[in-house]
Amino acid sequence: MKRKLLWWAPASRWRLVGLVGEADEIPNEISPRGVILAGRSATEPKWIAFDCPCGAERVMINASTSRRPRWKCRTRFWTGVTLSPSIDTHHDAKKCHYLIRQGRTVWAADSKTGPAR
Repeated sequence: MKRKLLWWAPASRWRLVGLVGEADEIPNEISPRGVILAGRSATEPKWIAFDCPCGAERVMINASTSRRPRWKCRTRFWTGVTLSPSIDTHHDAKKCHYLIRQGRTVWAADSKTGPAR
């Protein structure tokens, strides 16, 4: 499937930057706060890929309706991406627990990384 690159929403917010047909077509580099969807279309993705806001690693979460747990991705031109539910990752000594709401990162209270709250 031909890769589509999308560049919209302010660069300071999480935004949809690409749509690919399969997960193995996700590029090695994704722009900061960029989200790539892998699947048939933006309305039926199988995977959601982005780099963790702490910068530690790539995050790939399931969006397929046939598997659990499942995340939903909503994109809006002006406000950016919203992912639900929250993302809770562990890498090295870091625990990153956050939400992406209307293009902004909202750190959960139990996160061991991210900005001071």
